[in-house]
Amino acid sequence: MHRLEHRILLIFKKEPNKEFSTTEIVKSVFSKEYEEIRYQLLSTQSDNETKRTAQRKKAELHRRILYHLNKLVNDEILAVSRMKERGEKLFQLGFESGDYVIERRKRKVMISKPKVPSVPIETYEEEGIAKRFDKHTWISRMNSIIIQGDKFNDLTSLYTLLTKVFSYVNDCAGINQFEILLQKQNFEDITNFINKVNIDTQDFNKEVSLVIDFANVNDSIRLTEFLYFYCHLNPQKIHLILKTDPKGMQKHRKTFETAIKLYSTAKRKINIHNNMVHHAPYLVGRAGVYTFEDPEWESFRKQRPDVLFCVCGQISVIIDVHRFFKQYNSAHDFRTLVMKCAKTLMIANRIQRLNSNNYFLDLNKAAEPRPEDLYLLGKNYIRLWNYNLEDPRQKELFELLQSCKRNVDIFCRTEETIYKSCGIPIRFRIVLSSGFSKHQNQGLSQRRYLKRTIRSIKDFDDEEISRGLEERESLLSTFSKADRVRFFRAGEVKAPRIVSEFMMLMNTFELPFFCYDFAERKGELTLDQFFP
Repeated sequence: MHRLEHRILLIFKKEPNKEFSTTEIVKSVFSKEYEEIRYQLLSTQSDNETKRTAQRKKAELHRRILYHLNKLVNDEILAVSRMKERGEKLFQLGFESGDYVIERRKRKVMISKPKVPSVPIETYEEEGIAKRFDKHTWISRMNSIIIQGDKFNDLTSLYTLLTKVFSYVNDCAGINQFEILLQKQNFEDITNFINKVNIDTQDFNKEVSLVIDFANVNDSIRLTEFLYFYCHLNPQKIHLILKTDPKGMQKHRKTFETAIKLYSTAKRKINIHNNMVHHAPYLVGRAGVYTFEDPEWESFRKQRPDVLFCVCGQISVIIDVHRFFKQYNSAHDFRTLVMKCAKTLMIANRIQRLNSNNYFLDLNKAAEPRPEDLYLLGKNYIRLWNYNLEDPRQKELFELLQSCKRNVDIFCRTEETIYKSCGIPIRFRIVLSSGFSKHQNQGLSQRRYLKRTIRSIKDFDDEEISRGLEERESLLSTFSKADRVRFFRAGEVKAPRIVSEFMMLMNTFELPFFCYDFAERKGELTLDQFFP
């Protein structure tokens, strides 16, 4: 066995149910060379010729690894699980569950691949109604992890942990209180950090949320400088979460006006977290929004002040509501589906916890001396895609979701009680939430609900818009505030007026998290229904 093939198999031995991209394998096998290449690509001191040479070296590493990966595929030891963006291959073990010994010449690798059981939603998956988010890694990875930025004195150690986290999440990571780092670190170090993270998010298809709490902002000039850099770079998978309240927005009004000008020019979404309604941080991923309940977050921060990072989202299942109501009609059928999703999440949680040291060994080591703290706040998500309260078939959906939430809460409490009675204090919680349109690449239905375009503050006086916002306020309690309301902003962009719109929204409606999308609209340009 070639030494590179041996090193590749050791990666899969460590996490046998996980799939790995070519980039992840290259980064692991050629860690030193890969970092040198990245440094040359990102360094402001590198000229164009140096960067071209670095790109050629990177391509060479990929070709070397792909040669041995293809050999392992031909021997049916590995298999190509799927193709990612830009045609990059992802690989997984090519054999079924069991214990295997792979021996060639003087090298031998023993791999144990645990069995993944059948789940209660498989019939719905065949019908295209329900989906496990990122089915290939839905058990062996977490959905989202949040890192406490204020606990780091340097960006190097933060970046080391963040890249480690990327290997264990299938959706997103977040850095809370990023403003602390932004104001105390050298600005060039900040830009280098963001440049590296930007490349990583594209290589590994991960999202990153940087939470900026304006309550801690005392250097508006530095923040404004960062906003210019961020919007010029325009990273597609790095999101800023601007956390404030009406008083904070008024205090930092000029900074918000600058942000609006920059975001509108870059055609980006600007995310506003209303701290007056909800205190716990928000993360934005491909699946949707993640957050914590305020009491548990505040208690966790007080009782575990030294924790560097923790799980926010564990496992997600997606329900295509539009497709469901095309095939089924009764509320009983929908409640049955939701409960089967809950049971599916319970099965997955049980496997994930039992195999924690196999799936998350490096994370557990990084969380020592109390690795159990890593999982204290993790929640599972049943996400709803393509629901529409204006659809006659879904007119009772709001009340139906409330009853589903009650049933799910009872189910979770019962399962926790059973485990505690057996001496296993395992937390198991499920949140209902909405799903984002990025789910569509998982074979879900095309968006059916209509979007809302706002042109001025007067539009919020429209009776239909006000009623829609009130419905969203009510729905947020069912979603445990784990949701985001999106408005498309068209017409003339005057930053002072839009800041006034933000302040009106925060003072008038109980919306904990909303965004203005400045992307150009295609199609419907009338005032109609809005969803995230």
